[in-house]
Amino acid sequence: MVNFDMEKNEQVDCAICGNEKAELLMQTQNIHGAKLLSKESFNLMKCQRCGLIYLNPRPKGRREEFYGLNYYNSCISSANSMESYWTAYVNLKKRRMLKEYKQKGKMLDVGCGAGDFLAVFKNDEFDLYGVEPSFLGYSLSSKKIKGTIFKDKIINCGFAEEYFDVVTLWHVFEHMDNPNQELSEINRILAAGGLFFISVPNANSLGFKMSKEYWFHMDSPRHLYNYTPATITNILNNNGFKVIKIVFPSFEYPLDFYHSLLNKLGRDRIIRAMLMLPVFVLSFIVKSIFSWFRVSETMVIISVKKN
Repeated sequence: MVNFDMEKNEQVDCAICGNEKAELLMQTQNIHGAKLLSKESFNLMKCQRCGLIYLNPRPKGRREEFYGLNYYNSCISSANSMESYWTAYVNLKKRRMLKEYKQKGKMLDVGCGAGDFLAVFKNDEFDLYGVEPSFLGYSLSSKKIKGTIFKDKIINCGFAEEYFDVVTLWHVFEHMDNPNQELSEINRILAAGGLFFISVPNANSLGFKMSKEYWFHMDSPRHLYNYTPATITNILNNNGFKVIKIVFPSFEYPLDFYHSLLNKLGRDRIIRAMLMLPVFVLSFIVKSIFSWFRVSETMVIISVKKN
């Protein structure tokens, strides 16, 4: 196990059960998607009581070191690419899913980024709100949607109690360093019977089990927690939410399993070039059946505030 500089890192206990005892699953590096950003190592631990997977120790007071402009620039660089069209398609599917449960009301998107998700509701009967701490994301979303955007963390916004009918977090929850505090605040501002949508990487996925530290969605140290269907259900239940459905999409990120497999093959350019096409074909074939077996790379959890 790596010896960590505890002036730059902090120890944490399990966020679900408070247990101090955890086993080392693997050591990860600062990989964002398919890019190795640095060789700094991190311990990925698994709680021996409830099974929560999390970084421990984790960076302390070093957010800017790992969330630089390059992390947010994808909001701009992909604006005219095929990726932007796929993002729009995925967001329209999320909109359709959400409207199966709620057709109007006040909706808050936490970590709204460039505002792409909120933008697909422009012609619907929703009052739109967003929270985005990054300046770039805040600037983009403020220009893109007709709604109210706050440049801050949700716990600092001071929303009124039971103000929102729907709250969403699309691939944000795994970044939160104090998930119980965030969930408590969301529960406070969500109306009785209000809906809560979360999407996170699925640590019970085939990609996680096969690729391990090279998993596309590992994203250490930005992803502080890696949830499974069981652990995400437990932490939501602990904070006043009842899970009503978990959806396992096959193609939320169409190339995630492909990049996981390539990452696993190593950095040799010749080998990667030779295997790129067969790995691409294989990944698309198997991804199409992942949702049937609940082992897709990501999952969407739909919950309701308990009365």
